[in-house]
Amino acid sequence: MAVGEPSCRRRKNWKVEDGAIVLRHTEERPAWHDLIYLDEKFENFHLSLDWKAECNSGVFVRAGVPGTPWAYLEIAISGEYKNRKRVPPDQADGALYSLAAPSRDAPSHEGWNNFYIICDGPIISCMLNGIETFRVDFREEKWHKPQGKFKLVYANLPREGWVVLQDHGSKGKFLGFKNIKLKVLASGK
Repeated sequence: MAVGEPSCRRRKNWKVEDGAIVLRHTEERPAWHDLIYLDEKFENFHLSLDWKAECNSGVFVRAGVPGTPWAYLEIAISGEYKNRKRVPPDQADGALYSLAAPSRDAPSHEGWNNFYIICDGPIISCMLNGIETFRVDFREEKWHKPQGKFKLVYANLPREGWVVLQDHGSKGKFLGFKNIKLKVLASGK
């Protein structure tokens, strides 16, 4: 079930092209931390979307105030196809950014890729092109202590928030999302 018309910050940088939400960085459209996010907040859901990226990007789930997503949960899109060895494992495509590297080799490619993300109570998981990359249960003891790059206690983060598509940007690079489908789950189901 697709969610309605997205609200977004700096919408002028994004456009719809061949059924995809795309951003092409040019002199007129400079790159840097541009976000597009859905109107509603969600707690428990299945999210499927296709993405293609030549630059650093990500999908934030249960994000707080749009514009400050780094304090929340990001499923990473590195966009570093030619420099994959330079990308830290916990920032690779399909990682839970800075928290969980992909548990299996789930190769992404320069064409369109698919994320299937599930947020269900304390459990968050992601599949990249049909292969599970991580499954995290925030009830585990380690999540009750500061973790990752941002030293947050992730067990205490709100379980409801926005779905955010992030552009972290690189001049002259392509970023696109399409086939975005979100199915809301009953609380804890």
